[in-house]
Amino acid sequence: MPLLDMFLFLLPFSWSLDYVIPGKPSNSMMQIRGLSHPNLGFLSSPQNNSNFIEKKSFNVVSSFNGSFFSNISMKLFKDGIMIQQISREILYPTGGNILFDGEWRTHKYLQSGTGSFSIPLSLNSNAEYLVVGGGGGGGFNNEYCGGGGGGGGFVLGSIPLNQGSIQVKVGAGGLGSSSKFSAGGKGGDSSIGSVIAYGGGGGGSGVPYTGKNDVISPTSGASGGGGGSQSLLRTKNGAVGISGQGHSGGNGYGHDSNCIYQGAGGGGGAGSAGNHGTSGKAGAGGAGKEYLGVYYSAGGGGGKRCGSQGAGLGGSGVGGNGGLSSRGGDAYQNSGSGGGGAAGGATTFVGGNGASGIVIIRYTTSLSLSLMASYSNLQAGLYEIVLMAEMIDMSKYSSSLSFRIISNTKASRINFKHSLVYILIFVL
Repeated sequence: MPLLDMFLFLLPFSWSLDYVIPGKPSNSMMQIRGLSHPNLGFLSSPQNNSNFIEKKSFNVVSSFNGSFFSNISMKLFKDGIMIQQISREILYPTGGNILFDGEWRTHKYLQSGTGSFSIPLSLNSNAEYLVVGGGGGGGFNNEYCGGGGGGGGFVLGSIPLNQGSIQVKVGAGGLGSSSKFSAGGKGGDSSIGSVIAYGGGGGGSGVPYTGKNDVISPTSGASGGGGGSQSLLRTKNGAVGISGQGHSGGNGYGHDSNCIYQGAGGGGGAGSAGNHGTSGKAGAGGAGKEYLGVYYSAGGGGGKRCGSQGAGLGGSGVGGNGGLSSRGGDAYQNSGSGGGGAAGGATTFVGGNGASGIVIIRYTTSLSLSLMASYSNLQAGLYEIVLMAEMIDMSKYSSSLSFRIISNTKASRINFKHSLVYILIFVL
């Protein structure tokens, strides 16, 4: 064989053994199905498609960035057989009704009573919350005008997602008054941990004229109930609200000679005070506040006995409407809004019921996770490191790299050929 041909034949083998500095290889990624894919990669690893002498050791660090992981793993294969695996299960908080919206996981507590928000493992993020107290019930008046119930408190904030359990309470809505001797029921308080959203106050009620001041005062709460209305002397102002959670209820408007001019006040809301009754018109309920496109904590409208119009509307479309010679309307469920006041004419015209409150806890599940492994004394063979991410919708994503470990014997042969190349070059 000519020396030049021998040189060309041996030269490729002389460079087949190459040592590299572990780095971040270019990885392929496969989306099987489901959510938008996460980012899987290696922060420290062997270089993809490289060769190493046996008994080589590596420290491998992988990264997983994305949302809604349920399990992540890093597997080492030798000649197609898995020889080592590390994995981590991702446990998310539980409690309430759980919904998924884009990158957000939401817990809604709808049933009145006490529950819990349980965090099995700490997550490196905060949750935002909304706590809404129960709305107050509307007032009763079997001859005149009952005031609207006040909206429950509206409290926004955030908490860290640290391991543990947090008590959650949802306040019930206050019942509409069915007695001429009592105001509408006050709404129940809602809470998350030590944070409290107070219930709304009940609307004022009244009794038939007996020569005394017979209007029953509304009650205070996060937002105050609206005042009832009879004659000029038998009309009550709205009750006060709690600063930072709501507003006062509206005043009733009385008239001595004609009931068509009488109108009860609307209950206060988280967004504004209840409107006062005016001549010929009951006050509308105070506005609520919006959270994620939904209104909460509005006041109920005041009732109006006489005429064909003029009953107070519930605030923000979720408070109960005031009655027009009828019972008061109920507030929209789980809005924490006040019930509408009743208007006289029959003992069946009771105040509208306030709505129960709600607690919403919401957080993004965007996570940055990593797995670490040490591989030592690797023997000759073809190796593959596979990263796998399983998502909450059962979809799976993977990323991998491959490298080869060759034996010392083969390396010696290659090194011998490498030396021979230099000899041949020298002779040539």
